[in-house]
Amino acid sequence: MAAASQSRRPDEKFIQAERRTLFELLDRFPAQLRLDDLAGRVTRFKAEPGFGDTEEVRESVAELVGFGLVSRHGLFVIPTPAALHFDLLIEGY
Repeated sequence: MAAASQSRRPDEKFIQAERRTLFELLDRFPAQLRLDDLAGRVTRFKAEPGFGDTEEVRESVAELVGFGLVSRHGLFVIPTPAALHFDLLIEGY
């Protein structure tokens, strides 16, 4: 799935879902969130009708796993060391 995404640019709505998913994980680290809890946190403030559906969050996690930014451990989802380092790099921007 990640290889297909690298060859074409996903639409902005999907990029927003990935961004919110990753930033929620980074904000909560070192806590480990269950995928269902993560979906609930990401979807609690819907920017527009239909945005942030649970399935969209699940797809975002799968895509982020493919890019090496998120890791799944059973029911739990955590940011990888690469994502944590990225978070340090953008801190303050």
